[in-house]
Amino acid sequence: MKKVILSIPFVIYIILIVVSSIPHGFSIMYEPSHPWYTPYTSVTFLAVAMWFLPVTALSSFYELEVIGLNYFIVAGIYTLFLSAMFFGMYNYFRKKFSK
Repeated sequence: MKKVILSIPFVIYIILIVVSSIPHGFSIMYEPSHPWYTPYTSVTFLAVAMWFLPVTALSSFYELEVIGLNYFIVAGIYTLFLSAMFFGMYNYFRKKFSK
């Protein structure tokens, strides 16, 4: 269970990289010129976008290019932070309820 909880941020980070590498993979509504639109990519993109919303806001505030190299670096740091936070929460609740 511990590995599953700690791997969630990394799996979502990998999904961010995969979805952003699809040309026109960010389509929310169908457009004929976007051949990669499917209901799966739009829902996945929205879920990943909501997960990384603080990174997007921080990148926009510092005028970094969204979905650029700096964005992925900041998203990686955010992923490490979330993983450390999940690890701390896991240890806290494990100690609290193992008595």
